[in-house]
Amino acid sequence: MGFGCECGYAWKGTLPEIRLNEGEYLTLIEREQWLEEASEAIASFAQASASGLRDQWFDVTKYFNSQYPRDLPDSEVIHVLLFATRMDKGVHVYRCPQCRRVYIQEQQDTNWWMKNQYVERNGTP
Repeated sequence: MGFGCECGYAWKGTLPEIRLNEGEYLTLIEREQWLEEASEAIASFAQASASGLRDQWFDVTKYFNSQYPRDLPDSEVIHVLLFATRMDKGVHVYRCPQCRRVYIQEQQDTNWWMKNQYVERNGTP
């Protein structure tokens, strides 16, 4: 996604830049919903695996389609479950590495952003 700050900085979208300056914001309610949904999905997977029904679990869960390999390590399945249950929650946050302005997405799936000006401790931007 292309994104530019009013100071003139333009995000290049490189991995180091993303990891340092982009994130997500969840409300407390969204976080609780995510943890509940993720916990239920992981528990369902663990129960199916313990009962010898791991392969059948992939056919009935909404988090994997038929294209996923069935021989994924358990840790990767759990990683996918954590990510998949998180996708519809929260909004993106960008911090300009040049001027430190913070942009918060107004709502998911939109390109509308709220801007917050970074202010130095002495009161100047």
